Amino acid sequence: MMLVEPHPPDPTQTTPSSGPLIAAIALTTTTGLTALRLLFPNVYGLKERSGTATTTIVVLAVAAVAVLAPLLVGVLGRRRALAGALGLLALWRAVVQCWPTVPLAVPAVGTVLAFVALTWLLTTVTTAPPRTRAFGLFVGFIVDAALTGAFATWDPAWQRGSVAIVVGLAMAIALGASTRAVLTTVGDEALVVPVGGPAVGAVLGLQLLFLANPGYLAASTGLSFPAAVTIALLGLGAGIVANRLIGAPDTFVVGGGAVVLAAAGALLPATTGAAVIILLVLAQAETGIVLARGASALPRSAHRATTTLGTSVGWVFPIVVTLLYQLHYDAKLPVSNQVLTALTGGTAALSLRQPLGAPPPLPSQRRPLPRPLGAYVIGSLVLAGLIGLSSAGAPTAAATTAASMRVVQWNVHQAVNDDGQLDPQALADAIEAQEPVDIVVLNEVGRGWPLSGQLDLASWLSRRLDLPYVWAGAASSSFGNVVLSRFPVLQHEVVSLPVAPGSQGRTVTRVLLDRGGGRTVQLVATHLQHRNDSTALDRRLAEIALILDRWSAVKTTILAGDLNPMQGDPPAYPARRPDQFVEIRRLLDAGFTTAADLTKCDRPTSNRNCSDYILVNSGLRETRLEVVPTAGTDHRLLVADVTDA
Repeated sequence: MMLVEPHPPDPTQTTPSSGPLIAAIALTTTTGLTALRLLFPNVYGLKERSGTATTTIVVLAVAAVAVLAPLLVGVLGRRRALAGALGLLALWRAVVQCWPTVPLAVPAVGTVLAFVALTWLLTTVTTAPPRTRAFGLFVGFIVDAALTGAFATWDPAWQRGSVAIVVGLAMAIALGASTRAVLTTVGDEALVVPVGGPAVGAVLGLQLLFLANPGYLAASTGLSFPAAVTIALLGLGAGIVANRLIGAPDTFVVGGGAVVLAAAGALLPATTGAAVIILLVLAQAETGIVLARGASALPRSAHRATTTLGTSVGWVFPIVVTLLYQLHYDAKLPVSNQVLTALTGGTAALSLRQPLGAPPPLPSQRRPLPRPLGAYVIGSLVLAGLIGLSSAGAPTAAATTAASMRVVQWNVHQAVNDDGQLDPQALADAIEAQEPVDIVVLNEVGRGWPLSGQLDLASWLSRRLDLPYVWAGAASSSFGNVVLSRFPVLQHEVVSLPVAPGSQGRTVTRVLLDRGGGRTVQLVATHLQHRNDSTALDRRLAEIALILDRWSAVKTTILAGDLNPMQGDPPAYPARRPDQFVEIRRLLDAGFTTAADLTKCDRPTSNRNCSDYILVNSGLRETRLEVVPTAGTDHRLLVADVTDA
């Protein structure tokens, strides 16, 4: 016999409490994503300082505390626990920008507060229709994507400018106000969603990695940043349509959803071009269906503890799976990161199957589309247009008749400094201090990677420095090398390089630049293998052989990059003298030269090592090469002045 509510709400009406609940869920979701964007760079910095083992313990501790949410309810009481979590989260959002350097504990606390608050918001009785919860989650994703786009993917919580501070305070005030209204709807009993927590957490993980990530979308599709923001917002609109139009899905629909989301999770890490957009729309529509099932309520007496625990356990996905996904690029795991994200997608749907012995969920009736849907679509396009206008007059290249070129080479470590702080402004300031700069080659550039707070560093620096860019994905479509140039680009190509087993993917970018007056210069930019075992050395030499074979015949060639030559102290490695490094020796023998003193490594570019180089072929000459000290980074900026030979 189907269990029904004594007085089921009219699905065509919105009760007075719906607005505050939607706002509370949306703002908690957005604030939670902000906390994660602060957490991941801090964790990245911790890994660099203390190693993988310490980092793993910290990450598991953050995920474990969120799982304690059901236990805390029993201790504090439902209303007091919800008020405390939401109130502290609002306070956290207001003051997080007061720290000049945000320590790891701050985003860890914010993440736990957000996930605990979401657990209770999604499993607490209100007078709003059950599906309101799912709609609130989508509103949170939308607000987050819009803010990410408006701030060019550099989360405002990292910034100290007046606009960013006002935004933070406004979100805190709005969250506090919605909390006060929601508390009036909390009763003595709990009405829980049917094991929907794992689904919500898994969906949150997919949104963070791919679906609502403008940096990832811009990098993987090759579209402009405003276009990527538009795609992210319209994809979320597809999720809302599916959520509102489709009733409580049956087992067949849920199984189909598992296939769609698993396929999206498996394919998106390695897919580029228009296929990304198709996968994104399908996956977002399926998340709408999944959350429609997740919002179908069980009677208040059914499996309360089990389903509340399921909700809290779901937060493992956006924390642990995301970090494992990133770790895969630097360490050999038992399974690839595509398997991890495929499992995440499949779990989002399969976790919504009924728990053994549980009564069926209350019917989740279809709801009409919200009236402002058309306004939402138009608003998405308007927002993207405003973002585009904010970069008006940007990056245009122009040929010049100047005799000299200034070239910068820098491994920027994703704009994350030694303290785990995301600071693209420091990179821009250091590059501008070398003005006039004509060509900039950057390695380890993230575009939407969680470890760098989803920052699209290529797009951000291009607008900030007023230099057009050429992107070259390497480890993935959203992590690699970028070339920024004041000269017009006549041709460019990206070629994959041989890779040692268990190492990151590597590419080389060849760009033909117009210097004006009929002169051209060929730039070859790369980041070679970084391990020092014999297999990696062999692959690194193979990478150099490929570069020499394909492009060394052009005498006006600049070769710039982090070449990672094997070096160190005897007897483990050859003497720390660059002209004795076998990789550099190969390039010198092929006719490349540099103004650097290669007889010693007294001005290292990477910690104690000499890893970064700007070399020129016989048609060019370096008149100056300088290693510029840069605070808080593991590599130092290299700047060279290059003229015709």
